[in-house]
Amino acid sequence: MDITSRFLGMSSYKRKAKNGREFAVSPSKSRMRTHSYARLMENAKSGVSLYDKTFGFASSPLKKDSGISKNKRRSLEISRISTLEQREQYRRLIADHLAPSVREPIKFKDPEGQVAKNISIVDLTKLPNNDAPEKGPATPSLSRGIKNNVKENVLYSGFGTRQKSVAIKDVVSPCLSENFISNILKTYNHRERHRQMQLSVAEKRATMLREKREAKEAMLSEILESKLEIKETPKLPELTSAMNAVINNAFEIGPRQEILAENFNISMTREHISTLFGLRWLNDEIVNFYMELIVQRSKECKELPSVHAMNTFFYPKLSKQAYNSVRRWTKKVDIFSKDLVFYPIHLGVHWCLAVVDFKRKQIRYYDSMGGENEECLQTLRDYLLSEHKNKKGSEYDLTGWKLESMLEIPQQMNGSDCGVFACKFAEYISLDAELSFTQDDMPYFRRAMVWEILNKKLLR
Repeated sequence: MDITSRFLGMSSYKRKAKNGREFAVSPSKSRMRTHSYARLMENAKSGVSLYDKTFGFASSPLKKDSGISKNKRRSLEISRISTLEQREQYRRLIADHLAPSVREPIKFKDPEGQVAKNISIVDLTKLPNNDAPEKGPATPSLSRGIKNNVKENVLYSGFGTRQKSVAIKDVVSPCLSENFISNILKTYNHRERHRQMQLSVAEKRATMLREKREAKEAMLSEILESKLEIKETPKLPELTSAMNAVINNAFEIGPRQEILAENFNISMTREHISTLFGLRWLNDEIVNFYMELIVQRSKECKELPSVHAMNTFFYPKLSKQAYNSVRRWTKKVDIFSKDLVFYPIHLGVHWCLAVVDFKRKQIRYYDSMGGENEECLQTLRDYLLSEHKNKKGSEYDLTGWKLESMLEIPQQMNGSDCGVFACKFAEYISLDAELSFTQDDMPYFRRAMVWEILNKKLLR
């Protein structure tokens, strides 16, 4: 059976081996080989194309029994779907790509007579006429790369025998410009000026913010100094050895009713003085005597505020029996002419102090345990109204007066020193001094009060 009939329709055939024996070929393999070789034979009968010549397929003789490689199968597929005209265009494009595109530069003169620089002749595809370029992928692909940075005319020649000179503009690098350095300097000088301007604005803003912050800090510093100003605590008078000897003698065992001091219609016995020893509670005699010492000092020193002190029994009688029970207590004194009036308040087991400040129009309540007593403040307010109407014959104007329980004052840390605190509140207020003492000063104050009572004068 010949090769044509064997590959063009038979499902199976017999083939001779090298030893002369025949054997059958399977139908599936037969169909695959039949399809490939049939196409190969058709192409061979039709002739070899220019595309095949370009890529060298024509130089390889067809062998009947040889297999088809992958690359040849791809080339055969291209030849099957492509026309001769399309393959010719591919061939021309490849030939143009492989050929040198730039030839030696030539010189020519521009219209002004100057010799142009950087003149080159570039090969382009052939142009069929003077007006329109030949259609195809070559012309746009080659002309696409020369659009920017153009300066002078250049001559170009096409491929083949026909040549066409086309005048276009040449590509010129900006680095070759005569003004390149000056342009660069202008650009970077402009940027530098812009940066300097931004820096100046930032510095001005920083200066403004710094000044604003410093002004605010100064204002806050003044506020803190006024609120939290730490004043020097006045140094307390030192008790000498002679003073301590007198004080120790008063605390020694002796007759309880022995009178150690007498003044202001008050007799101070050894029993009264002993309440200042240790942590004992003060009695009425000690408090009343010490209040009279404060009044006496205010009379002797005209620079100090004028002071009057009520007896410790005044407030209990006023609060229980009303104004009429104490109406005659001020028969010899005009309290409205004083700057300060002290009212020692005894609440059974606790001493406090109330102060009527006519100069500042205030009624203040001082409790070393931090307590508040609105009832006491209202009672003293009503007393002022009644006292003024009784003594002056008119209503007392309390407009602008303030009633306040003082909280930010020295506090006692035990249950025994309330009487000493009350006496020292009055003594410091009469000096118009800050209440700078503490619980730690109480032992000193107890001994100092003994010396002051025995000597009938205050140390300060």
